[in-house]
Amino acid sequence: MVDKWRWRPSLFARFAREKWRSLFKGLSVAAVDVEPVDETLARAAGEALAAIPIATAVDAVVMASAARRGDVVYTSDFDELTRLQRDFRAVRVLAV
Repeated sequence: MVDKWRWRPSLFARFAREKWRSLFKGLSVAAVDVEPVDETLARAAGEALAAIPIATAVDAVVMASAARRGDVVYTSDFDELTRLQRDFRAVRVLAV
């Protein structure tokens, strides 16, 4: 499925560990890049959380991670992630 679109999803390590089985049934873990949350990523997410306290830590880390690469984030939580765009302008957020 992933090769069909010629993109490779990226997940941060904690999300991969906690959510993989429920969200990605049938998709091999080898099909995604699992990204560690390093200090730089955590700081960027923390700064965004300080500015937008109603955001969740998971959403802030997803946006900070995507900002590193100038990625698109596909989400069902569109309103929350678009609030975080003020800190991560390089990220395009699309609703699914």
